[in-house]
Amino acid sequence: MRKLSRRKCVLTLFFWLVLALPFLFRQQMPGLFIRNDTESMPLGFYVILPDRPIKAGDIVVFTPPQELWQLANDRGWTAGERYWLKEVAAVEGDKYTITDTGIYINGRYAGPVASVDRQGQPLPQLRGTFQVKPGQFLPLATYRPSSFDGRYFGELPLTTVYKHVYPLFTMKLLEVFY
Repeated sequence: MRKLSRRKCVLTLFFWLVLALPFLFRQQMPGLFIRNDTESMPLGFYVILPDRPIKAGDIVVFTPPQELWQLANDRGWTAGERYWLKEVAAVEGDKYTITDTGIYINGRYAGPVASVDRQGQPLPQLRGTFQVKPGQFLPLATYRPSSFDGRYFGELPLTTVYKHVYPLFTMKLLEVFY
């Protein structure tokens, strides 16, 4: 059996302490961080950043339109959460192409596209080449290729963005230590 170093034990203890904070404070610490417990992005905590213009590569928390939220909720993809966490894959002027096999952002492969979800139910099919319109962004979760995101519904208004966030402590970060 492998013996853990003191550093790994302290880091693991710190991780679980940080993970427990929202439960100790009833998951409400406004203005500090957001806890992500969905599969679209790494599980863990994200620091809320000051507002600034959105650019490709940012991670944002946004409110999906009612019909998208309803579909995701009906299929059990959310726990009733009204906010989604995704990466901004494309912004105004960027081009994206969605084919039966993948999504391409400005000509570069960004991930696969499925026709059915994990339960075998059909997913919305968006195909073609598009240019992101002013006041819009394309949300994508490249961490989890099966995520319900812009590859199935396209771009969304920037007005849906609630906050920018940055990973503070995630399960992906913890993998570095083990």
